[in-house]
Amino acid sequence: MKATLKQAAKILSLFEETPLEQIQELLASGILADVRDANISEVNRDEHRKFLGLVPLTFPTLTITVVPRKLEPPFQGWKLIENMESLVGTLTLGLGEFLESGESWVGGEVMRERAKKHNWLLGEIHARALLEQQDKIPAEWRKFFLVFPGTLWRQPGVGLGVPCLGWSGDRWCLRWDGLEDVWNSYDRFVRLRE
Repeated sequence: MKATLKQAAKILSLFEETPLEQIQELLASGILADVRDANISEVNRDEHRKFLGLVPLTFPTLTITVVPRKLEPPFQGWKLIENMESLVGTLTLGLGEFLESGESWVGGEVMRERAKKHNWLLGEIHARALLEQQDKIPAEWRKFFLVFPGTLWRQPGVGLGVPCLGWSGDRWCLRWDGLEDVWNSYDRFVRLRE
C-alpha cells in the first residue's frame, strides 16, 4: 500500500517552520532515506534522540511524599480561585508535555484545558512538597519550568497565576506565572505517573 495524500501532508507539516538551508542539508545527508528504510519498531527513539544531541522524549520519574497542607496566600492580597482536590501520600511523578504537533506556544487557558483533559492537575501542595524534597528531582528536569495548574491564584492588578518551579542554577525556586503569559516548550506539567 502506498502513502496517502493525508499522510504525505502530515510529513510535510513537520518541516513547516524549518529554514530552507536546514532542509537542503537534511536532503543532502541521506538521513531521511535512512529513516524511511529503517525498521522503526526496533528503534529506541530516546536513544536515537540522545545520539543526535536532542532532548529525550521521556524523562526519569521520582517518588515523593505529599502531606495535606493549608494553602496561604503567597503574597498579601492574593486570592485563591481554584485548588483541585489534592492527592496526598507517596506519589510517583513524571513530566507531561502540553504542546501539540506544530505548536511552539499556547496561552494559559489552553495550557490549563489540556491539563484538565489529561487529568494532570497537581497543585501547589505538590509543588511545595517537591521543593522540600528537591534533592530527588532529576537533573534532566532542570531545563524546564515545572507547572502545577491545579492551583489558581488571583494576583491583584495582574491576573490569574499558577505555581511553578524553576531551576535557579543551584536550587529550585517556587514562583507564580500568569495565565496571560506564553507557555512554550520550556514548560512541563508535573503529573502523576501511571
